[in-house]
Amino acid sequence: MRYCTAAMLRAVAWCVCHMAVEVVSPWSTSDDGYADWDAVEGLCDHAIRERLRSDPKDFAIMMAEANATPKPSRDRLVELLFEKLRVPAIFLAKNAVLSAFATARQTAVIVDAGYRSTTVAAVHDGYALTKTFAKSPFGGQALNTLMQKALEVKGVVLRPRYTFKRRELSPGEWKVEEVPSPLVTPSFKAYQALEVKGVVLRPRYTFKRRELSPGEWKVEEVPSPLVTPSFKAYQVEALVSDIREALCKVNDVMFDEVANANLLTTSYELPDGTEIIVGSDRLKVPEVLFQPRLLSTFTLINPDTFTARPDGSVAAPLPGQS
Repeated sequence: MRYCTAAMLRAVAWCVCHMAVEVVSPWSTSDDGYADWDAVEGLCDHAIRERLRSDPKDFAIMMAEANATPKPSRDRLVELLFEKLRVPAIFLAKNAVLSAFATARQTAVIVDAGYRSTTVAAVHDGYALTKTFAKSPFGGQALNTLMQKALEVKGVVLRPRYTFKRRELSPGEWKVEEVPSPLVTPSFKAYQALEVKGVVLRPRYTFKRRELSPGEWKVEEVPSPLVTPSFKAYQVEALVSDIREALCKVNDVMFDEVANANLLTTSYELPDGTEIIVGSDRLKVPEVLFQPRLLSTFTLINPDTFTARPDGSVAAPLPGQS
């Protein structure tokens, strides 16, 4: 008879949950259409069958869509819903129209700050006026990137939640322990590294050194073969998003970096117990939505994506426009 230890069971569970998980987006990077139709089909099926616990054949479907969704994407989405999910009826509604209806208005100007972008659209008598659509490439995702950059500049190490666990030694006292890859046995790790007087010696298989210039080296983590780069990036962004939502706020007046240099700092405890201190960045990051010229202070402007205006602000063209 064979027995499984608790460590073996945890390793198996880790494999099942994280083995070669790729985090993909169904959205196109060039416009508001879809790119990965397998992902779109999977999301629709999961949302209806697993989350709503419904059979798509029994109900008509109303779906919200981006204001500037290209016609080919709309046509293929309708075809997918009819042919694959067998829905009896479909109605596609513009995000701007639904936002207006949500505030009990048929006519409104809608400013929608979403994850991928911020859009502005006029709605008149329940119809979205397509010629009024305007789009900025800044949204929640861009703010997450800026927040991550601001933290990394200060030397903050963002450890994804799956890389460690916290064990309570006594009330109020916790110990952070690394969650090893199931492909690395405890005996091999013990052979490669020792922990002496609180100094953590990193085994050679966990990192590599890359020479940037003669005498200058950079240490890079060697990721677990079971953790894909997209999954790790997704986990790190989730952590950064939580930090941004907890600390950041829009200033009551126009943000000025010099005037807010001595702003009172706010602390935040990372999942591994590390406490970080954030100052003016908690006002500066969301201010990018209103003062895009602040992007230059983060050195993240991509000239292929953003178009500079004479006043120092930046803009991105709508799909199909130049």
